[in-house]
Amino acid sequence: MYKFRDHYLWESRNQKIFNQENPHPVRVIHKAASIGASFWEASVILTNQSPPPPTIKWNPAAPSYLKINFDGSVRFDGNCSAGYVIRDSNGSPLYASTCSCGIYVLIAEGHALLDGIIIVPLLCALETYDHSGQQQSVDSSFENQCEQSI
Repeated sequence: MYKFRDHYLWESRNQKIFNQENPHPVRVIHKAASIGASFWEASVILTNQSPPPPTIKWNPAAPSYLKINFDGSVRFDGNCSAGYVIRDSNGSPLYASTCSCGIYVLIAEGHALLDGIIIVPLLCALETYDHSGQQQSVDSSFENQCEQSI
């Protein structure tokens, strides 16, 4: 309400200075109150009609499935990076990787998704093949995966 009052007071001041008009003070206050009330009514109507924003929440994968979460970002200098995490149905991370791709963010995200899709079958093969606790470092095997060209 104060914003409308201040705006119309400022407007009436400018009318007096630049147009040599002298609007009545009651008219200025009435105009501000009328516009403010209309704005208030419209905002209440819109608030009641608009649906609440959707809740964004991570959900774990279904049992016996893996889930790839990936995202990209852009630095102030234009360099793009992307990363991904592969999680099991308990939400435990199995593998994660990042890369600084230096290209458009959507392409960086595409690289991350593609790399995740490539890694998932390898993780599944390692999981089914090696149950002896002698699993080698998956990180060293796939360290430069994101830097491969497509």
